[in-house]
Amino acid sequence: VSLTASGVDAALYDVTGGTLTTPQVIGNSVTLIASAGIGTSTNFLEIDSSNQAAGTVTASATDSVFLLETFGDLNLESVLSVMGDAAITTLAGSMLDVESDLDPQAVDYLLTDIQARNIDLSATGGMIGAVGNDLEIYGAGRGQILNVPFALDRDSVPASGRLVADGEDGVYLQEMSGALDVLRATSSAGDVRLTVHDSTERDESLTLLAAGGSTLTGVVIATGSIAAADRIEIFAGDDVTIEAGTVVSAGNTVFIQGDRP
Repeated sequence: VSLTASGVDAALYDVTGGTLTTPQVIGNSVTLIASAGIGTSTNFLEIDSSNQAAGTVTASATDSVFLLETFGDLNLESVLSVMGDAAITTLAGSMLDVESDLDPQAVDYLLTDIQARNIDLSATGGMIGAVGNDLEIYGAGRGQILNVPFALDRDSVPASGRLVADGEDGVYLQEMSGALDVLRATSSAGDVRLTVHDSTERDESLTLLAAGGSTLTGVVIATGSIAAADRIEIFAGDDVTIEAGTVVSAGNTVFIQGDRP
């Protein structure tokens, strides 16, 4: 299924309101393109992207993107918000990178999976990324660089933002440019691994934010936290800053490495 809203300020959204469990777009792969936004913060666009067989999801909008996979895994090709935010949720499955990070022959090897300002990810009944295949993001921080080869849109750069990621069975994310600012990253049944890409550029750092904030749907987060049922791993090209008043909690071990080779 491919849907495009190409007029001035044209958006894709669910006019009925619907329910979280009722998909409005059903297919074996789903492509959504809008000159404005896709879904809203109070009414995510519900999709079933692998209805009869495993499919992929591609979404591109000038403004914010709000997507909800109603059943099974969401296999990400790419999600782009040129000037806004991205919030992606699965109700009963994982949120995965459709291309392997270990295969340099893949079409989008290490290409960003999500490009947006603020990024909220939630996977119930699954994980965000995988042990051997991170989801790559470009945004959710500061100091991202324009026209990098792995950007989904090389003519734009995300404004400063932050990350919220809750993956029931695990969180495996990599920031591809600039610094990553974390408001919350949790896994109630698995590990959390956050990586900031290392290059010759400056301030490829990770900061856990003490000031707090809210999710894109308005849920208040009092202070920054990273929590995992088993293991937390943090790798940054430059500094790792755990601000006073934040919480880092793991059922087993915490490993933090800054200025990684």
